[in-house]
Amino acid sequence: PARGYCVSANVGMGPTNADYVLLLNSDTILTPGALEKMVLLMESEGSIGIVGPMSNAASTQSVPDVKNTATQTAVNTLPAGLSVEFMVAQCADWALTGLHPSAPLVHGFCQLIRRAVLETIGGFDEEAFPQGYGEENDLCFRAVDAGFDLKVATNAYVFHVKSASYTDSERRRTLMQNGAAKLREKHSEVRLARAVRAMEGHPLLVRMRERAQDLYCQLEAGAAGA
Repeated sequence: PARGYCVSANVGMGPTNADYVLLLNSDTILTPGALEKMVLLMESEGSIGIVGPMSNAASTQSVPDVKNTATQTAVNTLPAGLSVEFMVAQCADWALTGLHPSAPLVHGFCQLIRRAVLETIGGFDEEAFPQGYGEENDLCFRAVDAGFDLKVATNAYVFHVKSASYTDSERRRTLMQNGAAKLREKHSEVRLARAVRAMEGHPLLVRMRERAQDLYCQLEAGAAGA
């Protein structure tokens, strides 16, 4: 029987003694070089505990849009003629060399986690988030509280189909609401709102979104004039 995402993830992370663990959703395309870039960023500073990439669908790590709907976080469909490989190259070009934003949250669709984080704070909270939705934010908050830095590798891009595991929008809405309520209960509404604002307004992430928006607009204008 299904044991829930958090239990499964914790079981999967348990046996290894590797320096880093990569949690990656099944509905993703791990693009060439993305993992290597995240590892390089992780290895650049011993205090970095969790690293994530840019994406088309990863909340505030998304480009170009980060706006949510009632049942879904941001999903940016690639315009016609724009490939995942091209977006990989674009993110590498747009990112500022050696500058990657510290973040209060790293989206759970793709998280590179330092083993020391798990040894210090443990894994996901299975009791509070049995089916997921909120567990990665809770892990991030606990990692920050333990003194770890969190980073977004703006030069890495991982494509995310988004919520292939939950096609029932009502069930997804319920899980999102329950997870958000438990997250607020554990860490407060104020902290959660402050974290989201920090991600939405971070200059390096805003830069990436603006570059992507310009690209999308150029493609749309070209298609309209064709």
